[in-house]
Amino acid sequence: MPTVLNANIRGGFVNKMDEISVMLAEHRVMIALVTETWLNSSISETSTHFNRFITYRRDRADGRQGGGVVFLVRDDLPCTLLPQLCSPSAEALWLLYRYQRMPRKYSHILIGGIYFPPDGDKALAVAHVIDCLDVISRKHQCLGIILLGDFNGLPDQQLRAYPLKQIVKGPTRGKSTLD
Repeated sequence: MPTVLNANIRGGFVNKMDEISVMLAEHRVMIALVTETWLNSSISETSTHFNRFITYRRDRADGRQGGGVVFLVRDDLPCTLLPQLCSPSAEALWLLYRYQRMPRKYSHILIGGIYFPPDGDKALAVAHVIDCLDVISRKHQCLGIILLGDFNGLPDQQLRAYPLKQIVKGPTRGKSTLD
């Protein structure tokens, strides 16, 4: 199973590249999701590159500052970006992971990285996530799912009914469990 890191950096992805690089190395991270990157089209792909990692970006495209998600995937991993799952209404990226020797229970692992802004449309965001899970689950019957990100109070009743299991049990920011 891949070693996954979920980090909210709240702005300044380019300014925090040294810190991210240290985290990737020290924790032997295979896949990292970084939320609230605040990247935009004026920041080049080359300025967000890490040695031995492939960078997948989903910048906020509506002109507002903030938001955005980035996946950093070690370049030797069998991970595929699923651009067909991208939606203009969601700050999300989706990867399909298929290692040669998977546990018998799983043929593939779907990894979803989400940033849900505090003022976002909750119904639209939940519908997007459920739709993506449905599409890939129909295609891959023995699918494992890792859903991570910054959910900022996104209602999770429908997601838990999917069924998904909440791994983070305690608060991650103040008294709130955001991730």
